[in-house]
Amino acid sequence: SAKFAAKMYGEGEAQNIGSLQVHLRRKAFLLGIIAYLILLIVHMPMFHFLKLENHASLILFSIGIPMHWSFSVDRGFQQGTNKFKQLSFSYILEMVVRLCLTLGLLWLIQAGSEADWIVALGFLVSFLITFVFHRLTAVRLSTKYNPALLQKPILTFFGLILLYECCQVLISNSDVILAKHYLGAEAAGLYASLALIGKIVFFGTWTIVMVLFPKVVQKQKAGLPYNALFNQAFSFVLIIGGAVVLSTVFFDKFIISNLFGQAYIAVAPWLKWYALATLMFALSNVFVYYYMSLSRYFPIVISFIFGSAQVGFILLFHHSFYEIILVQIMCMSGLLISTVTYHLLIENKLKQNATSHSISLSTK
Repeated sequence: SAKFAAKMYGEGEAQNIGSLQVHLRRKAFLLGIIAYLILLIVHMPMFHFLKLENHASLILFSIGIPMHWSFSVDRGFQQGTNKFKQLSFSYILEMVVRLCLTLGLLWLIQAGSEADWIVALGFLVSFLITFVFHRLTAVRLSTKYNPALLQKPILTFFGLILLYECCQVLISNSDVILAKHYLGAEAAGLYASLALIGKIVFFGTWTIVMVLFPKVVQKQKAGLPYNALFNQAFSFVLIIGGAVVLSTVFFDKFIISNLFGQAYIAVAPWLKWYALATLMFALSNVFVYYYMSLSRYFPIVISFIFGSAQVGFILLFHHSFYEIILVQIMCMSGLLISTVTYHLLIENKLKQNATSHSISLSTK
């Protein structure tokens, strides 16, 4: 949604965006229903693999998938048309509702084994309220533009972005899921707290990538230079992420004890290493989204290779925090080095082409 909204916006076709948005929103809702039905079929094996206390929680959570996919399309159009205030409000609304409802119910009920379904209910209600908000503020159609004209390029890009989103899921969540499966309940809880803090690096810099993507597309379509956007985004992610990593080096015990309590202090020594692995992933993410906005998709293949490698190695080495985190550091180091190498090769090729073009013109 962000890709094609930014493309149309940059090409001066803003009046046609509304029709495309409604078209993609309907498609997303339909795909969400299909995904929900698939989850209904396979939820029991997932329930056993994740060692959940109540299998109904997975069903309850998955009811919200069609709604979430529908308003995710709206968020893409907000991103692609630079409506970042509305976009940020949508995210804040969803997270605040989920946080308040979940914590409130946990406090009221003093849940133990019921915690699974309370968390799932928090997700479902937050999806529902955000869905209603987007419907109430939905774009009104102003043209009779036929969205089917873009169906082939949209499907092609959808397949590519789906592959990368799967890579992100593999990299961001596979360690927690596999720790839940292989480690004991107490160790898995400790690891989950470690991962939650470490991922601050990624999600704290995610907005930079969200701004970068449509801006690059718009400038490219308008024939304007866009290299400076990448340099700025990469620098911001490095500075912000680096500051978080440094804080975990010097204040690891303070951070753990204040966010989770003294019972979790045992994971403090691993926090800086997890944060470092996440920083490398966040930096790689800048390269991938930058080149996706330029319709260069090889970095997606690189991400898929290292995301799959991370899952494969954790399946082999999962007996301790040390093994799981070491796998992530190795895989994310490889991912970052590979994306940087790809970037340097592309930049060098562009410079050579520019030099050849300049020589050709001077010769003429």
